[in-house]
Amino acid sequence: MGSSPLPRHRSSVTYSSLYARKMRCFALFALPLLATAQLPAPEFQIDLDQPPHQRHREVAQYFKEDYPNLMMGWETTLQMLMSSEERAEWMLNHNLGQEFMDEIRGFVEEMDHPKVTFERVLLFNLINEVGYKSFCSGVLVTDPTGRVMHGRNLDFKLEYKSGRAHRHIGMMSTNLTYVRNGVPVFNAPSWAGYIGLHTALKLQGRHPWSFQQNTHYRNDGHANLQAQKSGAMPLGLYMRRLIEEDVDFRTAVLKIESTRFSAPAFVMMAGAAPWEGTSMEITRNSSDTMANLAKAQVLSPQIGRWFLVQTNDRPWGEAMDDRRPAAVEMLRLLGSPFVVDEEKMMELMRSEPLFNKQTVLSLVTSPATGYSQALTHGEYGVGLELLSKFRRFKVFLSP
Repeated sequence: MGSSPLPRHRSSVTYSSLYARKMRCFALFALPLLATAQLPAPEFQIDLDQPPHQRHREVAQYFKEDYPNLMMGWETTLQMLMSSEERAEWMLNHNLGQEFMDEIRGFVEEMDHPKVTFERVLLFNLINEVGYKSFCSGVLVTDPTGRVMHGRNLDFKLEYKSGRAHRHIGMMSTNLTYVRNGVPVFNAPSWAGYIGLHTALKLQGRHPWSFQQNTHYRNDGHANLQAQKSGAMPLGLYMRRLIEEDVDFRTAVLKIESTRFSAPAFVMMAGAAPWEGTSMEITRNSSDTMANLAKAQVLSPQIGRWFLVQTNDRPWGEAMDDRRPAAVEMLRLLGSPFVVDEEKMMELMRSEPLFNKQTVLSLVTSPATGYSQALTHGEYGVGLELLSKFRRFKVFLSP
């Protein structure tokens, strides 16, 4: 007689034990990443039907404990950016309007803390105009139908102390949905106390569109103040008003290019119609529409431009750092256009050097579909980074 075959269950038990040991090793490696991960930004509804001073009270209540510490860090920054005389001039020439002043005043009143003053929060809403420099990036990509996806990284280094802990502005991240008559008007990843827009997705109107503002390499608070005194507008507050209007992508672009802004900037926008996407340079205190439009870049099937990349310098000039060249190279290495979807777009935005230590938020939107996904810096550890690092172990860990 031949030898008896080994019992089938024996190899199964051995394999299961091995699998269990591997999973324990995986857990020991992964849990520290999970423990240090940042939670998603809290979500709030801002009701535009409410009186302005009531709209941001819930946000103030949520961040009440730590916000005074941020304001002290911001105060230190303000003293480095401007003199006391310039500070007084900014307060006389902020050009916010009564509605936005009332929103800020209501936020400050709800905080009810001596360190959270109306002046500090108002100047915080002019963070770009007073000359604070940040380093952001944006990417527009089309799919086979011409639908545009918009990727955005917000890089900010504003730091503050909370007791013995060192923190950064990302701890104040919020995800705000502005509603009117119970209907969402636009979504805006933001910070507590900031009522303007640096990033937004319009959800209501004839055509939705998305927007992001990047700091210009020539941003200068002293020159911006002179433009502001002549009647120029802060871009973030202007965009807040514009996005509440029922204007389509093309109308919004023309309005932006014909408005005088106090600070130079780079703006990326995507629309809901096929191939609607542009990267614009905002010139300080210029309302010359034709001259401004001449510097804009657009997505175009006629010239095969299926993506745009914008950081903090002119996209047609020499790059001032490695982020834009790296993003362009990654997109070109795909081999052919139209192979990027929302997941790949987020992976691109979370790839170095676009994604770096100063990145506090990554966002992917598509105005045509209303798709929007935002990840704070720490969420990367729970999601994409963890999946990426252990994807090569997929077969090894599978029972």
